Amino acid sequence: MAAAQEQAAPAPKRVRLPKTTLIVVVVTVVEAAVFVGLFMMFSGGPQPSYGHGEQHVTEGPDPTVTAPTVEIPLLQKFRVPNNIQGVTWIYDLDLVVKVPAHLAEEMERIKAARLNEIQDSVAGIVRRLDPRYLNEPDLRTLRFQVERVLTEISGNSDLIEAVLIPRCVPIRAG
Repeated sequence: MAAAQEQAAPAPKRVRLPKTTLIVVVVTVVEAAVFVGLFMMFSGGPQPSYGHGEQHVTEGPDPTVTAPTVEIPLLQKFRVPNNIQGVTWIYDLDLVVKVPAHLAEEMERIKAARLNEIQDSVAGIVRRLDPRYLNEPDLRTLRFQVERVLTEISGNSDLIEAVLIPRCVPIRAG
């Protein structure tokens, strides 16, 4: 009887993929093969890496070698008052600019021709700055603002490499 039931039970049906699914799979595989083939054909092959062999990838001068510079004093014993916080402080400072050696003459010409404008601009900066910026250990804010103003006055962004303030002494006035 068990044999009769096995014969009477229908055989399990094989799962067949519909034609649409089969066509989509075939088209996708062919499309991928064509894409990879075209990519390989038009890519030009492997390229050397940046650190490969003796070939140097970057061009230009060595960045570790710096051009010679010259320090030009602009303002000596320059005194400017600041009373932003209600207490008057006089800041006694020296101002030196560091310029490339080949542009030193241009900086000297600008200094001679526009010294009063430079003094007025620097005095305005010191008068407007909050004392906490004038008391920074590296005077970063003051240096930045003076460099920006001097670049505007000179009209040459390559002229000033650095602004140096070797002396900035706050003196309480009254």
